[in-house]
Amino acid sequence: MVIGIIGENCSGKSTLAEKIKAELGAEIITGKDYLRMAKSESEAVSLFREKLRRAVSGDNIIYVISDPEHVKLLPDGAIRILVTADLETIKERFRARMRGNLPAPVALMLERKHGMFDSGEYDYRFDGATGDAESFCVVLKNVMRDSVTPFSIRRLSQDERQTALDLAWAVFSEYESPDYSAEGTEEFRKCLHDEGYLSGLHYYGTFDGEKLIGEIAIRPDRKHICFFFVDGRYHRRGIGTRMFRRLLEDYPNETITLNSSPYGLPFYKAIGFVPTDEERTVNGIRFTAMKYEGRQVPGKPAERND
Repeated sequence: MVIGIIGENCSGKSTLAEKIKAELGAEIITGKDYLRMAKSESEAVSLFREKLRRAVSGDNIIYVISDPEHVKLLPDGAIRILVTADLETIKERFRARMRGNLPAPVALMLERKHGMFDSGEYDYRFDGATGDAESFCVVLKNVMRDSVTPFSIRRLSQDERQTALDLAWAVFSEYESPDYSAEGTEEFRKCLHDEGYLSGLHYYGTFDGEKLIGEIAIRPDRKHICFFFVDGRYHRRGIGTRMFRRLLEDYPNETITLNSSPYGLPFYKAIGFVPTDEERTVNGIRFTAMKYEGRQVPGKPAERND
């Protein structure tokens, strides 16, 4: 497995890389370390690309990247993680590196470069200031395990719609309903039986064998996701990310919207959605409106069974 950890200087990349190395076992390569592989840069780049290509299905390699040009060296199938931190945190870490002194030119350089990776394509986003690295490693472990025996992801037929709605109710009841009032829970239940609301939705499902374990329902004319649920027994295994990646194959370069529950907010932020409004409550339903700006989630394509 190849894991690209991408971000600005002092964003927390190296700390996360060391944690992943300790938890999963991996070789860490940083920046232009690959130049040691050969006398000429061109030969070193060629050897390094081949090393990464082989590692996608072999030994674990973590490539720590601070230069946008180096992102191009990551092979298809690599996991791309954007590590971010707010500007003040980055400045404080630089100041500590420089023994308490942060010259004005350095501060201006940090300000100019801040956010330079934000428009890229990533599988995951990690907050290098407040993120839980240990929990993040659990997610990566499960992704690596499931990459050996991948689940199947495909469009659902109309006959399979009720199974998807049953899954939505089961997951909502266990994980999301506790954040809602009785009014909100009842409002969601009514949505699952409202043919006017359900009409026209396109469903995508993830299967473990013959068992439906995850589903997304999108309203294609508005590019709005109405349901996005994964069986609780399969949480934190990268299933939601891969299911969303499959959906994006049918909606490339589109802006996609959804209304996130409080429970789902961290996940949606991790796969690239951003809030477009403060949390609101309507008919007891608490939600934050979010959008995804038409960037294809990279990585190994989901298995297709259309």
